[in-house]
Amino acid sequence: MQITHNIQKIGSKENIYIYVTIEDVYEFGDENFSDGKYTNFLSRLRKYVKKNFNELGKASVVLVINGVVIGTVAMSAILPKTEGNIDNNTNAGKVSIYKEESKVEDKEEMASQKEEKTAAEEESKKEVIANTSSSNTKKTNNTKTTNSSTKKPTTSTNKKTNATATNKTNTSTTNKDTNKNSSTTSSTSTKEQKVETIKSGIYINLNNNGVISKIDIEEYIIGVVAAEMPASFHTEALKAQAILARTYAIKKAKAGVTLLNSTYHQVYNTVDQMKKKWGTSFNAYYNKVKNAVESTEGKVLTYNGGYIEAVYYAISNGSSELPKYVWNSTYPYLQAVSSKWDQDLSVGKYTVKLSYEKVSKKLGIDVNKETEFNVLSKTEGNRIAEIKVGDMTFEGNKFRSKLGLRSTDFEITKTDVGLTITTHGYGHGIGMSQYGANGAAKAGYTYKQILNHYYPGTTLGNI
Repeated sequence: MQITHNIQKIGSKENIYIYVTIEDVYEFGDENFSDGKYTNFLSRLRKYVKKNFNELGKASVVLVINGVVIGTVAMSAILPKTEGNIDNNTNAGKVSIYKEESKVEDKEEMASQKEEKTAAEEESKKEVIANTSSSNTKKTNNTKTTNSSTKKPTTSTNKKTNATATNKTNTSTTNKDTNKNSSTTSSTSTKEQKVETIKSGIYINLNNNGVISKIDIEEYIIGVVAAEMPASFHTEALKAQAILARTYAIKKAKAGVTLLNSTYHQVYNTVDQMKKKWGTSFNAYYNKVKNAVESTEGKVLTYNGGYIEAVYYAISNGSSELPKYVWNSTYPYLQAVSSKWDQDLSVGKYTVKLSYEKVSKKLGIDVNKETEFNVLSKTEGNRIAEIKVGDMTFEGNKFRSKLGLRSTDFEITKTDVGLTITTHGYGHGIGMSQYGANGAAKAGYTYKQILNHYYPGTTLGNI
C-alpha cells in the first residue's frame, strides 16, 4: 500500500487529497470507518494522516483509491479523539491478514536496507538480496498457486482491488517526436542533484492518482521497474522486467488506453517516491534501474508479429501456471514451465490464520472443526484446481480469492478455533516470476534467456 497527498488551497479553504494505491484487495481487511475497527488499511491511513495532517484539526479530506475518487471523509472520522493505539487491530486475534507489506518484495527491500546503504555509500552496484523468513506449519491437504503484482490479459481484469478503475481519457496513444531517433537523455533537476531520464519521443497517457498527463514511454518504464521489482535484484532480471513493462504499456497505449498507476495496469513510482523508498541508496539504485531500461530501450516481446500479454507475478511455487485456471483463456506462449530458482525461497512461504466464523462467512457455507477439506485435482503448475469443503466444491482460484490467500498452492491445518493455511508463492503464477527471474539471472541467465524460458516461442522485437 502506498499513500501520498497534496493540499490545494481554494480561497480560504484547504482541500486535502489523499491518494492511496492498494496493491491487494485484502489490505482492506474488514475495515469500517464507523465501527472503530483498527484493521490494516484503516490503521495505516490513520498513521499517515496523524503524521501529516494533525495540525489541520477536523478538516475534510478527499480520498482517492487507485485513481478513483471514493468521496470526502471528515478528519475527525479518521482521527477520533478516543483513537487509542492505532497499531492495535481488534481482529488480530481472529484473523491474520497480509501484515504491513503490500508486496513480498517490499519486505525483502526493508530487510536489506542496511546493506543497501553500504552499497550506495561505496558506490558499488552489488545486488542485495535478503530472504525473509515466514512461519512454518504442518502440511495436511497439500495444494499450490500464486497471486501478486500484475495484470490479466486482454480484458484488463488483473486488478487486485475492489475499486472500479475507469480510463478517463484515451486520446493520443503513441505520439512520436521528430527527435525519435536520438536516444539521448535529458535531465530533471532535483533538490540536490540532477536525475537523468530517457527521452525516446514515444508518449503514453498516464493517470497518476487522478492526474492525467503525457509521459515518455522510457521515462514511464523507469518508474514502473522501480515500483514493480526490487532494485536490489540482478540487472538481467531488471532488464527482463523493463521489456515486459514496456510491452504491456505499449500494447495498451496503441489500443487507446490511458494507463492507471495501480495494479489494475502497472504501478509507477515518481522520482520523489523513489527517493523516499531508497533513501541514501537512491543514486545507486536509480542509475541501476535507468541503465537496465536504457540498455533495452524500445525492446518488446512479440508472438506472431503482435505484442504478447506481458503478465508477470512476484514469486512461484517452483512452476508457472496455465491461464485457463485463472482467466479461462489460453495463449501458446503462456505455459506451465519450471521456475526452480525461487521454489525454496522462504520469502515465498506465508501463513495466515482464519477463524471458522470468518471462513464460513467468506465461503458462504458452514465450516467447523469437523469439516473435511479434500483436494480433488491439481493444475499443471502443481496448484489446486479443485477443492471440496464439506459438500461444496470450489475451483482453486475461487477458493483462494474468497479467503484472500496469496497463492493456490497451500496446505490447510485445522485447529480448535479455525484454519491455519500456509501458501507457497505469491501471485497468479502466469508468465514470469520476478523472484524466479532474479534467481535465473544469478545463475548466469541473460534477460533474453529469462524471457525465452518464461514465454516460450516469443520473439524480441522493437516498438
